[in-house]
Order: sequence, then structure tokens, then C-alpha cells
Amino acid sequence: MNIQTPDNISDLKEVCRSGEQIRVIGSGSALAWLREWTGKHISTKKLNQVLEFRPDDLVIRAQAGTTIEEIQSVAQKSGLTLPIPSSEFGWLGYAGTTIGGMLALGLPHYWQSSTGSIRDWIIAARTISSSGEELEFGAQVVKSVAGFDVHRALVGSRGGLLILAEITLRLFPIKLLPAPPECTIKEPCCINHGLRSQFKPEWFHLAVDASQQLIWTEQPLPNYHTIGPKGERLPQPLPQVHAIQSQLKKLCDPNGVLIEGWKS
Repeated sequence: MNIQTPDNISDLKEVCRSGEQIRVIGSGSALAWLREWTGKHISTKKLNQVLEFRPDDLVIRAQAGTTIEEIQSVAQKSGLTLPIPSSEFGWLGYAGTTIGGMLALGLPHYWQSSTGSIRDWIIAARTISSSGEELEFGAQVVKSVAGFDVHRALVGSRGGLLILAEITLRLFPIKLLPAPPECTIKEPCCINHGLRSQFKPEWFHLAVDASQQLIWTEQPLPNYHTIGPKGERLPQPLPQVHAIQSQLKKLCDPNGVLIEGWKS
């Protein structure tokens, strides 16, 4: 597999200027889930720095390859957090570890009713287009009406519109979060306490029901958000979001250089 790992944003822009088709794989941990593809892959695992943390403003800015664990480590020292429940079963089946991957997938989450969807957490983004152009969207403060919310449309785009380079996220006070979830496992299932270390995505599908309970099953279930082998059956975006993403694709990547890392 042809994988390039830029050391910085300048190198990332140069890779894009080649004009070859590209699929972004983040830190690479989700490769087991992706459909096979022989083209060029870009890993952002070296873009992994927390660039700015302003606890009084509930804001953190980091590169896309920064791990969720690192974001939490920095934020929780000041009583803040990303509202992502941690459990032995992983986070809604997301096989990756980075904030870039988290945003690119845009999966539902347990505290969505009280903290909003992932789309509500991103307040700004620095991105690279398929032609190597640098584009910035949003603002660096939580309360702002400046600019069009292109950065929010990137959530759930699976790397097919623009490459996320830097992300500014809204944080939440830990003390205001509801109680942590208790994962509910229903039959048929093939889960065990060693699942995290024995991760084999061909074994099961992840389903999330209307109350955001986690269900690991051997077969896909109707009317559920599911993730199957090779990234199948991911939840589709809302129609209005899909319409915006389609327009952005025509504007930002008219030649189809960026290939979605996850397909439905």
C-alpha cells in the first residue's frame, strides 16, 4: 500500500498538488475497516500536536492527528472534556483514535441529547484542498456568527471533501455531564472483555439504538446505525447536510481527487 506521512502542513499541501487520487487514513488504525484500494494514502499521524488550549473560553485547538486521549488529558486537568464516554467496548465502535477521524465519521454518541452532535463541537477548521490550497473556516471562539459553517459540513464527510489539518473544538465542563453510560449488550452478540485487544471487525456489526445503547451483533439489524466490515452501512447524513456536502465536493474537489475513506 502506498502510504505517505507528511511531517507538517506544507508537506501535506505538496502531496496534494501531485493531482493523484488520495484517500486520507488519519493515524492508520482504521485500515482494517476500509475497503481495499490501491491508490495513494495520506496518514496524518505526524500532525499530532495540541496547539492551543484556552480553558476560560472552553476551547482547544489541535492538529487532526491528535488522539482523543491526548485531548482529554489536556482538558481534564482544567475540569473540561470532550463528552465522549469511555468504555471497554470502545466509543460507538469507532476503530480509530484521532479527532480527525472522529469528525470525519461523525457518528452518533451517548450524550448527544445534552451536549449536541459532534457537528456542534467543531467551531473552526484549517483544511487542505485536493489542489493543495489552504482554506480556513469558522472562528476561534464559541460564541461567534462569523463565516459560513463549512467546517460543520465536513463532519461525516469521511475525508472526501477537504483534508482536515487543524481543528478547534468546544469543550464541556465535566461536572455538567450526566452519569456515564452503561453499555447494554443484547443477543446475538460475540463480545468479550478482551474485545478491545482482539479487535476483528469481520466478526460483528455495531448497532446503536434510538437511546444510544450499544449493541454488538453478528448480523446487521434494521433501523439502526451500524458499522459493518470494511466500513459498510454507516449512517447517512441528514438530507440538508448531504446537499451542502455535494455542493462542496463540486467546488473543492471537482476532479474527484479525494476518495472517501469510508463508504456506505
